[in-house]
Amino acid sequence: MDQEGEVTNYNTQIRKIVAHGTTEIEVVYTDDNYEATKIVDMYEQWLSKDDHKFMGLDFEYCDPEYEDDYRIAVVQLVMKNHVLVYQWSSSEQWCPKLMDFLRSGVHFASVDIRNDKKAMKQSWNIEIPSQYHIDLQDLFKLERDRTGMADMAASLIDKTYTGMKKEFPSD
Repeated sequence: MDQEGEVTNYNTQIRKIVAHGTTEIEVVYTDDNYEATKIVDMYEQWLSKDDHKFMGLDFEYCDPEYEDDYRIAVVQLVMKNHVLVYQWSSSEQWCPKLMDFLRSGVHFASVDIRNDKKAMKQSWNIEIPSQYHIDLQDLFKLERDRTGMADMAASLIDKTYTGMKKEFPSD
């Protein structure tokens, strides 16, 4: 319910995940602008105390089979042991705090940002300046086509990661 007692259709789920047996990660999945704003406020507070202002940033897109262009469906922000998964496509689709945050001068690290840049321009008419949006594939100067994190892992860590994203088991 919102503050006036009206029923809303917002969805917020919070999960705690333990990674490597000892590290607890909090994942917040939401389509609520108010919840996303609270989390971005928390990130800004953390960043104000941090010398290195870096965050992980990733986007997922609507299925091109049903959409004409790269429309953003999900925004993922990662900092410290916290992950925000903001379901843009089912939200009110305008979170001013998030838009301002993306333009704020924080350094974002991503993998293969070419489509991310197109999608941000098409969906929101914003651009993160290149010096603030770092493509990890550029840092490692991979020789093959830039196709995503699984292929980057295959090049840098072990060839068995090749095609990993396409090979998830189906239940």
